[in-house]
Amino acid sequence: MTDRQPGEDGTPAAGSGDVALAVEAAMRRYVMVGVVLPTAIALVSGILMLQWLGRLPVPAATHWGFSGAPDGSGPGWPLPVFALVFPIGFALLLWMFVANSARAGAWNYNSRGSAAMALGLSVLLAVVALRSTAVQLDVSDWREAVLTPWDVPAAFGAGLLAGVVGWFLQPALVIRSEADAPAVATPLPENSRTLWTQRARVSRGTAVALFVLLGVTLALAVLIAAAGSAVAWAVLGVMVLATYFVAVATDFRVRVDGTGLTVRALAGWPRVHIPLTQIAAVDVAQVNPLSDFGGWGLRYVPGGRFGVVVRRGGAIAVTRRDGREFVVTVPDAERGAGVLAALADRARDDNDHREEE
Repeated sequence: MTDRQPGEDGTPAAGSGDVALAVEAAMRRYVMVGVVLPTAIALVSGILMLQWLGRLPVPAATHWGFSGAPDGSGPGWPLPVFALVFPIGFALLLWMFVANSARAGAWNYNSRGSAAMALGLSVLLAVVALRSTAVQLDVSDWREAVLTPWDVPAAFGAGLLAGVVGWFLQPALVIRSEADAPAVATPLPENSRTLWTQRARVSRGTAVALFVLLGVTLALAVLIAAAGSAVAWAVLGVMVLATYFVAVATDFRVRVDGTGLTVRALAGWPRVHIPLTQIAAVDVAQVNPLSDFGGWGLRYVPGGRFGVVVRRGGAIAVTRRDGREFVVTVPDAERGAGVLAALADRARDDNDHREEE
């Protein structure tokens, strides 16, 4: 069940001297794909656009509508600055998170995907920035800088292709910073109706930060609406989606009983239920949200690992009979895992007994 086991992709075994070397090699490849290449692409596109500034109309087109016609204007210099600063800043930010996980000895598909994302975004933004600047070269008025219907799809296609290439340029390495420990089954009285419940939710600091972010977004929507802009509806829509995410992905009820493991969001949905008859193994895991799952909330890692990750620390890790793994971070995870393991053992024994009869 532990990711740090030898696999078909050549992942080194837990405790082997090759683990640190494997992570170091993966990090070197990450830096090339997720930092060096995006930085080079941003520098080339940004410098080229800076050289074009003298050929742009004054003011220059800065925004285009769905039809391809420009509907906003302003100074031309923000275009190359954005093309330079944003991709490089985004790549460095992702690299900081991945490097922190690598120092803990962890590497997974999220690490690999971050480099691919940084490369894909740099290509996408470079194509958009270069094209939106090129259509303005030597025109007399910014309203003449019209994009074709294929410009934006082509940019997204180029970014997607670059991301896919970046993904395959990296090793398929999956290593956790800490191995899972098999749960110690809690002794249960014969025929008892055992019940264990716990609440899994984000820390108080994270909750405060989320509510502050929602408040700032609401205030921004109000200010934009007061200025008479229709963009306020888009900002308000983002706030509604963010509020829904907070409601369904930050507070869960975890229940272990005679039916199995049930994890239900405070809002009622999503709900995950794993019957005892589907449980092959129960472990206690130590989860680092960033290094193991790439973040908080409802998380999926390629390879069949799904998790409800709302905090760092102990978690109940359940391996189903079909090999899929479900992880939920929860206080007192050892006790909950022990009760679940005992109930799963009892259900397995009862099933074997029925088959013998």
